[in-house]
Formats: sequence, C-alpha cells, structure tokens
Amino acid sequence: MKNLILIIVFTSLFLFPCFAEAMLEDMVMAEWDGVWYFARILDQNGDRYFITYPFYDSSWDEWVDSERILFIYDVGIVEWNGVWYLAGVIEEQFSGVLIRYYGYESHWDETVDIERYQRLIGLALVEWEGDWYLAGIIRIENNEYFIRYHEYDSSWDEWTPVSRIKIQ
Repeated sequence: MKNLILIIVFTSLFLFPCFAEAMLEDMVMAEWDGVWYFARILDQNGDRYFITYPFYDSSWDEWVDSERILFIYDVGIVEWNGVWYLAGVIEEQFSGVLIRYYGYESHWDETVDIERYQRLIGLALVEWEGDWYLAGIIRIENNEYFIRYHEYDSSWDEWTPVSRIKIQ
C-alpha cells in the first residue's frame, strides 16, 4: 500500500503541475540561503507557504514568500559527466527539459536532452553500511526499489529491499 500512495502523490504532481493556488502536499523547490531544495507545501496564506523539507526534521519547517518557491513539473535525476544529480523540471522544451538541480544555486539551471534525464517515481533515503544516502526511485518490483544515488555514478545503482529505505 505504501508504494501505491507514493505513486499517486507523484502522479498528481505530474498531471497538475502549476495552479494559482497551491495544493497541499505539492512537491516544489524552495530556496534556502541561495540554494534550492525539494519541499512540500503544508499550508498556504495568500502568497506565503508553510513548507517542510523531505528527510529533514520539523525544526526546518518554515513559512516562505512566493519568491522562494518554484513550482516544478516533474522530479528526476540528471547525468552530468557520468554522475547523477537530483533535479526538478521547470519547463518542458522542444530540445529537452529545463531543470534546476537539487542542492545547488539557480545559475546551474540548464536544458538537458532526454538521454541525460531519468524521471523518478519518488525520493528516498537509503541505508548503506550504517549511513543514509539520498536517492531517486526509478522502479518498484516485488517490494524492492531500484534506486539511483544523488551525486554518484550509475555503478552504485541497486535494487534495495524495503528494510533499507525511508520514503517521505
């Protein structure tokens, strides 16, 4: 059932990307100190949004002005020089997708062709040898997740059992 819920949440994001009024739980990107992170909208009051950052504790939850929010169409992972980086899709273009990298400043935004972009069905923290790493979920089969790690090359891609994964 957890798998189904995750897919439904992301599907609603892909089908209905931008509204004048934000929907609760929409995945967005939020700017913090010049750097952009994934966030979810928990509440809205005019042009201010109460957001939470996935995988961060609630002490990071905050009200932000609309200037610090970027509505995105999709969540994916992008290859650059053999390494994969999480990104939000700002706009679909004829030549590819305009993306904003997770954890980076907006001057790194770029249009990437489809060969460098992999759409994700979710985000996760994955345990490996006692530490937790941020990853994108590419596929789910038989209660296992095929994941690609943020800021690692594809040699680290793996099928991960539910026992090693945290989804938000």
